[in-house]
Amino acid sequence: GTPMEDDDASGVSASGIILYCDEDPFADDSTPIPPPAASSGDVDDVQQVVDLAMEYKARERCYAPVGSSAYIHRLLHDHHQHGGVSSARTKAVHYIVYAFSRLGLAAATAFNAVNYVDRFLSINCHLSWEVWMVELVSVACLSVACKLDEVTVPSLHDLRMEEVTSHSFRASTIRDMELTLLKALQWRLACVTPYSYLDLLPLPTTAAANRSRCIRLLLRSLSEPSFLRFDASVVAAAALRCVALLQD
Repeated sequence: GTPMEDDDASGVSASGIILYCDEDPFADDSTPIPPPAASSGDVDDVQQVVDLAMEYKARERCYAPVGSSAYIHRLLHDHHQHGGVSSARTKAVHYIVYAFSRLGLAAATAFNAVNYVDRFLSINCHLSWEVWMVELVSVACLSVACKLDEVTVPSLHDLRMEEVTSHSFRASTIRDMELTLLKALQWRLACVTPYSYLDLLPLPTTAAANRSRCIRLLLRSLSEPSFLRFDASVVAAAALRCVALLQD
């Protein structure tokens, strides 16, 4: 049976799981990045960026799907299988990207939510994924990501996105799924995604416009499971390279 909604549309504040963040909203991407100022602190700033990039590089595979090779093989070869993990991922990513656009969420929220989806699906590849199961996991992943990244967290009612989902769930059911998700992910939520590198890797000229182009490219890459074969740093560098070539 499907756990259905009883109009319990309580907001995220009702959740027993409280997460904190200081991520800038996606709208801030339009703010021009000032040119570097010559100062005695420049060398220290560059070293901090290098250190952070090295830290991300060291951690990025810790947030890869479990059994990556087998999971990616399933995604690429089982896309015609009804109830398979490939169709489940396609539906989940579509929902997350749609909600990201519809609700004006931070870009980091979308990337983290898809990361949670991939890691959770990879743990549960053996399941036959009914539509309601996919939708419940998708909402839970996005809800947890919002708590980590959003300044203003959407309510569970807003996250249901009836335009792209066919089932409604009680708020208590979503919160139970969130807890199941958190346990499966071992509470490791501050993941390293291609988006994480965007402020660290050098951008071509007209940085603000190019940053937006990179984000659009990376968002499109979320829908293509073959990109999971590459480290997050490689995907980010490839997106930046594509944007740089467009400037030539």
